[in-house]
Amino acid sequence: MKKNIYITFSLLITLLSFSACDGWVDDAKTPNDSLTWEQINTPGMIASVGNNKLVDGPLINYIKMLVGDAASSYFLNTGAMTDEIAPSDKPNVLLYKSLRNDDITSNGGQSDGFWNTLQNLRARSEELLVIQNNVAKSDYPNLEVVRSYARFTGNFYSGYAYYLLAQSFSSRTNEEGGVSIKNKIMSHKEIYQKALEYYTTAIAEANNEELKKYSEFFKSGLAVRTVETMIVKLQINQENYAEAAKHIVNAFGEGDSFNVTYNQNGSINSLYSVIGLNALNAQVDTVIPGELRNAAEKKAIQTKINKGKNLYWATLDKYSPMIITDYSEMQLVKAELVLRSELSGNALELVNSVIKSYDANSVETSTPDLAVLTHLRRVYLYLRGERITDARRNMLPLAKQSTWNSRKNKWMPFPEIER
Repeated sequence: MKKNIYITFSLLITLLSFSACDGWVDDAKTPNDSLTWEQINTPGMIASVGNNKLVDGPLINYIKMLVGDAASSYFLNTGAMTDEIAPSDKPNVLLYKSLRNDDITSNGGQSDGFWNTLQNLRARSEELLVIQNNVAKSDYPNLEVVRSYARFTGNFYSGYAYYLLAQSFSSRTNEEGGVSIKNKIMSHKEIYQKALEYYTTAIAEANNEELKKYSEFFKSGLAVRTVETMIVKLQINQENYAEAAKHIVNAFGEGDSFNVTYNQNGSINSLYSVIGLNALNAQVDTVIPGELRNAAEKKAIQTKINKGKNLYWATLDKYSPMIITDYSEMQLVKAELVLRSELSGNALELVNSVIKSYDANSVETSTPDLAVLTHLRRVYLYLRGERITDARRNMLPLAKQSTWNSRKNKWMPFPEIER
């Protein structure tokens, strides 16, 4: 049976009121019609344990909802900066056009919503770590299980939030100029290190023996593999290939994936909203269909023209899972590490294990080089935020790499008020 991490969305009471800049996430004021800070600092707001089940409370539910918003925004915005999605001919929302045309600015307001989403994910995840400590002396059944689960969740998603901030924003958008976090500019190197520290702590917490007892809900082994997979991505994006090789042996196995799963009681898949059937403001880059070489690649990125004459991703449904990372991605990463002599193995077999899952007749017949691998990553990791990673690593075809190198915005600018 396929092993997935499923993130489901439920209705959540309004905890805080948000406005526009960094202060709102770290020092938010509680409105009159919401819970007080004292009411939020209770174990039941984190999770509940009963009948041998561990159930997410409002705080964790909200964080997991933010993960979906943050990841989809990252995929779409970086996709527009590269060659994954393009603006439609007559967009109502100009964000993707501004990103594609390289004319986004810090005072234009285009990046404000994305900035707020990532900072909110970071602040709420770090806040969860504070709250679990605040409830340490509560008289609550299975308190240690609840606190351990909060520590895993808070550390894991804090790590992901820091990772996304470093990947998305910079004070000098043509290079790694740092990001404003808690009113202080942290260098990208410091942010990646902070993400790694959070991830490392999350792995330790996933092995908590009390938490392991609730294996039907919290699968410790899969949790560890998920975090190790995210560490691999972090190291690859920094071109720390030797470090990536050390962690990939403990990363995803066959059938593993990390998804944001939408259902009839939850939110519409955010990718579907932008480049699904009703694509209006953006579309799949129109050059992509011509770059697909065989049946497997055409199955991986199936496109059609909608009534607005925009090219949309035909396999997206309103509530289809959004993949953040999976086993196939790790197979392609392993192949790259083999080609870079950082890992032993057969690069041809590794890439073909991915291709065969789409069409067995489309397999590669000779060992791929990095250029072929980059093409395979473009196809099989489409709109997962990896294309911008490959651009920053100078792995794109020559003409496309030249276009990327000439951009003044290789990262997004954060709002003017944060500068």
